[in-house]
Amino acid sequence: MGLLLAAGGLAGVAAWQNSYVLREEKVSLRHYGKLLEGVLARPAGGEGPFGLVVFVHGDGPIDATHETFYRPLWESFARAGYASLSFSKPGVGGSQGWTRA
Repeated sequence: MGLLLAAGGLAGVAAWQNSYVLREEKVSLRHYGKLLEGVLARPAGGEGPFGLVVFVHGDGPIDATHETFYRPLWESFARAGYASLSFSKPGVGGSQGWTRA
């Protein structure tokens, strides 16, 4: 019986996934003459204005999505009515410049 309950619980976890109901838009800006590319993720509904959460990366070469790690966070913020903004570090993806590895 315990094994059956555990298997049922695992199936429930496997069935749950993010729906990513949000609007992602590629954005760019110039910083000291270099182009930085990023992503603006907004709630799926409404035109705003929305509060904004800005993602600031730690050390190392990180792209705007942190290899998609940020997307579930963006979805949570979008469900709460917030937009999220993240840029690829210089030298990563389409961002110009150089980043220490």
